[in-house]
This record gives sequence, structure tokens and C-alpha cells, in this order.
Amino acid sequence: MQMEGSVGFKKGLLWPWIRNVEIYRCRNGHPGHMLTYAIVVAANGGNNVEGTYMGKSKSDLTAYGKRVGSTVLKLTKLTDIVSPGAGQRAVFIDMGQHQGGSGFYVHYLYPMWRWYGAPPVRHGDGTTLSMADGHAEYWKWKGRETVQMPRKVLPMGSLFAEVLEGGDYEPQTEDGIYDLQRLQKATWGRLGYTLEGGP
Repeated sequence: MQMEGSVGFKKGLLWPWIRNVEIYRCRNGHPGHMLTYAIVVAANGGNNVEGTYMGKSKSDLTAYGKRVGSTVLKLTKLTDIVSPGAGQRAVFIDMGQHQGGSGFYVHYLYPMWRWYGAPPVRHGDGTTLSMADGHAEYWKWKGRETVQMPRKVLPMGSLFAEVLEGGDYEPQTEDGIYDLQRLQKATWGRLGYTLEGGP
């Protein structure tokens, strides 16, 4: 099956190694979506997330990732991945549906989920991540609240997007905080905040 819009995939840097647009879709994904795997925002360069980039560039594509010790937050080249190593930095996440845009968004500076970055609940209340070293991991969410956050579906042209109902969401349980921070660390390499009495 030829996917609609597949010309854009063929212009991507991964195309010489992949050469199959179907790789971007989980066979259990929602019908009508071009892709189900989204790049995480730290690896995309398509969105500047507060606290993660240097300089005053107005262009998302020319802002360099801020370095904290040996950790580069917003990745623009493979050599940026030093600490933590490539096996611990996420590149793609199975969202189940993806409406386009600039990848899967997760905050760096705040202990909360972004309203349009609802934690993907896929394949047994978890999700699959592809890491920068090429291996994939299935993560089952530990927190019941991570799985049960109030969500709603918004139409996006002929497709739809799942978002958090009521805006950004701050986890209230230890397991919920664990899930969020685990994904933030895989996305950014570290947390950009500390919790009172916590990590």
C-alpha cells in the first residue's frame, strides 16, 4: 500500500537505510493516519522547547541545543549524544496516531505532561520507544493515572489528535511522576527541574 504523502519520507535522512514508508506505521495503528511513530521533540529540531536551546535564533532549525555538563538537550547531530549514551536517548515513540507537526512534545523545565503530548497508551497500557543506538524498548506505564488521564479527541482536518482534557497535567502520584520523569530523561537526557522533597 502506498501511503499518502510518502514523498516527504523519501526526502528524509533515514530513507537511504529504510526505503519503506510502511516502517513509520504500526500495523495496529489507527486507520487513516500517515504514521504512528513520531520523533521526540528533542531529536527533531522542529520545535524549540523552553530551556533546551542556546542563542536567540528565531528559527527552530538553527538554534543549537543547550549543554548541561556533558548532556546536550536539543540534539542536532549524532555527536551531541555523549551522556547519557545513545542507548538511553529516545528518538521515536509509538503514539498510535500522529497528526504531523514537530514530533512528540514533552516539557523539560516542568514536572507536567503537555496538553498535546498525552502519554501514549498503546499495546497493553504502555508504548514503544526507539533509542538513538538503534534498539527499541517497550515501556509499560507504572502509574494508573498515566493511563487514565482525561483525554479527548480533536479533529485535525481529515484526521484526529488525542489531547489531554483540561490542559497540561501535573502527575499527583509517585508512579505517575516516575512515568513522566522517565520519559523526560529519555527525551532530554536529564530533568530541568527538581521536585520539593523529591529527585
